[in-house]
Amino acid sequence: MKALFVAEYTDAKAVSHAQDKLHGIGVDFEIYSATPLHLARAHRRPKRWLSWIMAASVMIGAALSIATQYWTAQISYPLQIGGRGVGWPAYIPSAIALAMFWGALGAMIAFFGFAKLPRLHNPIFDAEAYPRIPDGAILIAVECKDDNAEQAIAFLKSQDGLQSTEFLQAEQNG
Repeated sequence: MKALFVAEYTDAKAVSHAQDKLHGIGVDFEIYSATPLHLARAHRRPKRWLSWIMAASVMIGAALSIATQYWTAQISYPLQIGGRGVGWPAYIPSAIALAMFWGALGAMIAFFGFAKLPRLHNPIFDAEAYPRIPDGAILIAVECKDDNAEQAIAFLKSQDGLQSTEFLQAEQNG
């Protein structure tokens, strides 16, 4: 089970202050708003794993392509044309094409994995304040999975501009 603490605000300045404090505490949180918020500091930048995964996918795709062509042309079914076999320069065009394909496939799978897709139901949809987002409500959802969450919840409850709070229990899939 994973729990979410949801705090509802109507003031963007209070949300900006809360965001700075939550960054300092080091908890995972998300902000939900119907309008763009011009917050003082952007969210933490995630580690850039996507480029490394894509590079590894490209290398794997190129290696598999060259290995398959080598096996086919040199070991499994060798062709002798004019006393020569098929040389490695003939492998390059298809190796490049398959490397690009594997890179795109690896990037797509990694993107879906990092974005937690396909996710048909987000636990925030169960919050009582969620339908009030189009009316100007701003929600901060804090994941309660470590000891810092208690400190973050205590801070959010003590902050000015707080409209309502609630805990949501969500089942962990997978």
